[in-house]
Amino acid sequence: MQDYIMVQLVYLGRIAAAGLCGVAIGWERQYRTKAAGVRTHFIISVAASLMMIISKYGFYDAIGPDGTSVDVSRVASGILAGVGLMSGGLVITGKQGYASGITTAAGIWATVAIGMSLGAGMYMIGLFSTLFLLFGHFFMHKNIRLARHSWRGQIDFQLTNTKENMEEITSRLAENGIDILRMKCEYRDKHSERLRIVFAISTRLEREEVADIIAGIPHLCSYEF
Repeated sequence: MQDYIMVQLVYLGRIAAAGLCGVAIGWERQYRTKAAGVRTHFIISVAASLMMIISKYGFYDAIGPDGTSVDVSRVASGILAGVGLMSGGLVITGKQGYASGITTAAGIWATVAIGMSLGAGMYMIGLFSTLFLLFGHFFMHKNIRLARHSWRGQIDFQLTNTKENMEEITSRLAENGIDILRMKCEYRDKHSERLRIVFAISTRLEREEVADIIAGIPHLCSYEF
């Protein structure tokens, strides 16, 4: 009985370790206001660990004296197939024309692998992979300073003097560290044009402060980010 309890405690420890690793990865994604945050990564990592434990140790009673064998890798392969569908649902193309959710989807895939490794009892590999993944999320991000925020969006302007207005707008955007990703100009009538700019900004300012900067740009019609 005592041996049984010790074995169960080991299993519980593996699940707990997987959950903590999932929380760490999810916190970074939630910090950057991504679709999948702490709870999602926590649940995924715990579930992957649980399924891996079941895959390895849940079928001992199916092995009889006649030597019946069990393929312990089948559950693991099923986990990866299932998470592929979930990760694919996180990748979307926004109306600004850029794909988002790719990093989060890849992070979920990696979180599943970490949960599986901890469920299999490979603690060093699981913990190292968690730290290495966090390193990649933080320090391979184009926004290296941890206290900064990154946003993308679009701004519409109404132009009456196209050349002068565009020079004024682009200079104001550059002054405030707003990068222009794409520009589109539409002729409304012979006296005016509409300019649409898809932008990106990485700054220490909060969302409301960025909105104030955009609102102060001349010839503004609307914006969203």
